Amino acid sequence: MTRRNATTGALKRAASIAAVAAAGFSASSMYESVEVVKPVNAFIEDILNQAFGGGGMGGGGQQFHFEMGGGGGGGFQQIHFGGGMPGRGRRRREEPQEREFPDGIEDKISKDFNWMKGTEWYWNRWDTVKFHKDGNFEARTESCMLGTGQCKWAAYEHKGEKKIFVLWGSDGLHVMRIEGKFPAGQEADDLNSVELVGYRARDNKEPSRKKEACNAIFEKVFDHDAFKDSMDLYDVLGLGEKKAQDDVQASDIKKAYRKLSLKYHPDKNTDPEIIAKYQVMSAAYEILGDEEKRAKYDCCGMEGVKGEMPQGRDMEMQIRVGLEELYTGSNSRKDYVRRRVICRQCRDDASHPICGSCGKCPNEVKLVNQQIGPGMVIQQQQEVPSKDKCKQEQATLHTEIVRGMKDGDTISFAHKGEQSPGQLPGNVIVKVSQKKHGKFERNGNDLHMKMKISLKEALLGFEREITHLDGHTVELSQKAPTQPFQTFKIDREGMPYKDDPTQFGALYVKTEVVFPMRLSADQKKVVEQLFPEKTIREEL
Repeated sequence: MTRRNATTGALKRAASIAAVAAAGFSASSMYESVEVVKPVNAFIEDILNQAFGGGGMGGGGQQFHFEMGGGGGGGFQQIHFGGGMPGRGRRRREEPQEREFPDGIEDKISKDFNWMKGTEWYWNRWDTVKFHKDGNFEARTESCMLGTGQCKWAAYEHKGEKKIFVLWGSDGLHVMRIEGKFPAGQEADDLNSVELVGYRARDNKEPSRKKEACNAIFEKVFDHDAFKDSMDLYDVLGLGEKKAQDDVQASDIKKAYRKLSLKYHPDKNTDPEIIAKYQVMSAAYEILGDEEKRAKYDCCGMEGVKGEMPQGRDMEMQIRVGLEELYTGSNSRKDYVRRRVICRQCRDDASHPICGSCGKCPNEVKLVNQQIGPGMVIQQQQEVPSKDKCKQEQATLHTEIVRGMKDGDTISFAHKGEQSPGQLPGNVIVKVSQKKHGKFERNGNDLHMKMKISLKEALLGFEREITHLDGHTVELSQKAPTQPFQTFKIDREGMPYKDDPTQFGALYVKTEVVFPMRLSADQKKVVEQLFPEKTIREEL
């Protein structure tokens, strides 16, 4: 192919992709064979530079810098052509850095403002904006289309007044308040009766001396799960105070649910609002009453319960278990593991006394959408500081020892591992280590023991009672003479089978004859009379 034809083909490909961008389609929808790893801007730049040899080490070619989006017009915003310089590579547009709220403004959304999550508002009679549940703010302006983290919102009580703070990218801070009755939920009548009023702080400060008035009226709820998923399930069951003290036990959850069931059960009420409240309460109990679901919720909220995030690493630990416990089984054992947890109270009130020992959590790795132009979005992983606070705690594991478990068996506690924001906790894997027993030795499902008998018992027989691991007695008798180290097998007196506890191994009893240290002259005469046979001699 000639250079002219190659250049023409490259320009056609660039123009085709640019046309797709202008029309609002994604590049991947038109060219499925092209993997969009870097921004399409850079992809088109590559095509143009390859076509004309720009930016290479040889120099002398043309250099292209392609940008798109912004201004609401769509299509190409600008194409830069520059002369190449020897030894100098192409210039890349710098990726925008995530913006932070100005000093004095906290990046948080208190639960009083959960009703705003997932709502869309008509702003300044201009266009609609969206308040996402994760704190992102969406508006169709260039300052919110440059990349992730450019526009976000926070809402809480600030200096005695409930306020909403919108960090609108390069357009700066907007401070809003609620005019009308403050909503408690997302009922249409409540939201339609309020208005957001406030100002743009042109000096990016709160309070501000340079203000530009703005307002917004409610348009619709675009994410109906956002508010429901933001409800505190402990508050729903009336356990908010205990949660604040970090002292909610499984028995507390069950007791609270039973109490509320007696009050709000549909059999006793016909009011639709009470029935709806009972349904919410039952849904809360379904999660908090299940140990595994509760662990997911405590760490990651409803996103964790729904399994919408990756899982962290498992933790391993070892416990020492006696042979008696392995024989009988146990469901009342408690073991403990020290782990990092996300403080639930810090999410509501970081100034609470129990939050005194809380510190930073590990950064979160999020998969975010980055808009690179009108209708063009790529996904990429991004590590961001966490808003949560973490602390160390000693967690209780209610360990169930199944009858017949063996040394080396493992018990898994789902999602009881260390907690990190944006991740489901890993499992705690508990490995059983059998303690050495003073009387019994285990071999598979069989038990072995040694028993001493006297010379008289060895000659004349014996009857013995053996106390087993669970306290029951096993009778062993012998009428004939017993040989030294003779072993007796007793069926079904070994260990229970783990997979079939109705089956048991055998008990092997090895006898050890204890001879007298010395004999008196009279005893020697009696032995000679009892055993007149000659000494047994073998060829050596």
